[in-house]
Amino acid sequence: MRRTIFHRWALTLCLAAAVSSAQAQLRRIRIAAPDDAAPAPIQAAALDTDPDVTSLLRKAQEYIADKKYREACLVLQHLIDTARNVVTSADEQHYVPVRRQIESILAGLPPEGLAAYAQTADGEAQGLLAAARFGQAILLAQQTP
Repeated sequence: MRRTIFHRWALTLCLAAAVSSAQAQLRRIRIAAPDDAAPAPIQAAALDTDPDVTSLLRKAQEYIADKKYREACLVLQHLIDTARNVVTSADEQHYVPVRRQIESILAGLPPEGLAAYAQTADGEAQGLLAAARFGQAILLAQQTP
């Protein structure tokens, strides 16, 4: 019985010493890093924004509100072709790529708007295809003896 009491007393002393040592270490850490220490600088990222692109997006949305789908689709297609890496923001805190914003706008178009976009995109694609075929025909004509 005396042995058990002695073991408990020794264990209590060891635990008290460990707690005291841990508290001393915490005090040293607090002294080494005071609360009023200057925070580390935050690294900023450069974003490719363009106010003209933002204004064109607004204009396209106005066209859509006025049900001028062809004009809106022409503006949106122009932005797809020219604003490759530009990002835009509605609140200056959350930025999205312009292409994602355009995809979101196109996804919300009614059937008449989608038909106008299909005509706009198909017309441009057909023009590019015709130009490529013409260029290929010229190359073939130049290679033929």
